[in-house]
This record gives sequence, C-alpha cells and structure tokens, in this order.
Amino acid sequence: IWALPLTIPIWLLIVFPLWAMGFIRYDGSPAPFVAQFVANLWRADWWEKAWDGWGGVIAPCAIILARSPEEFLRPDSLIKHELRHLQQLFVLGVLWPLAYAGHTLIILFLIESKHPYLDNFLEMDARRYAGQKVDYTPLEWMDGSDDRWPWW
Repeated sequence: IWALPLTIPIWLLIVFPLWAMGFIRYDGSPAPFVAQFVANLWRADWWEKAWDGWGGVIAPCAIILARSPEEFLRPDSLIKHELRHLQQLFVLGVLWPLAYAGHTLIILFLIESKHPYLDNFLEMDARRYAGQKVDYTPLEWMDGSDDRWPWW
C-alpha cells in the first residue's frame, strides 16, 4: 500500500508503454512479485544512448536491465543491487524517490568532495547488500576526479 501511489502511475505511464512498444521485454521473475525486463537496445539509437553506462533501473515491482543478465560480468550482483533498491522503495514508499533525489542534490550542490551517485546513501546500501565495492575515491570516479555528474 505504501508504494501503491508510485506503482500504478509508473506501470501505466512507463512500464506498460515501454513493453507494448517493444522497448523492453519480459525476462522472468528474480524474486516473488518482481518482474524483470530487459531493454531492447536495438529499438532506436536514442534508446541505446539513454542506457549508456547503466546496468539497470527499478520501477515498483520491476527491474529493467540494460541488457540480458548473461551479458553482465556479475549478473547476480547487479540483480541483488536492484532488488535492494526495491526493498528500499517498499520501506520508504513514496518517500524513496524524494530521499534518493534529495541526497543526490545535496551532494551535488553542497558536498564537493563526494560523488552524487557513488556516495548516495541508497546506492551505497545497495552496493553493500550486493557485495559490490562501496567506497570510491575521487580518482576512481567514472570519468575521473572532476566527474560530478550523477547519472553517467
């Protein structure tokens, strides 16, 4: 119930239309009540570019992966990471996107020594849960120590 105000509009306005237009395909269920989808990157150039640098994203009760799990170096780790985000969403409900975006923006504008994505507490929790590397120095940021863009 707590996540329902997010679930209905996201599925009606994003997940179902992407699936119906062939931009994502159903790929099973990694956990009870969770649908897994894979992006069909061949569908359009802009769609492929939108996924550049991403492993996956979540929607309530759904994981959307950039490509088939077999194509990832550690697919189980990625799926565990995304499942942790779903757990976070079910605990925080409608506050999850606000917490995620709020912490990202605080880091982006107020904490220059941190990376808005890598140091986001929800991302760090998901990486810890999935057994992924948690702490990064600025030299390890995606595009080097000047990289402060949070999403790619």
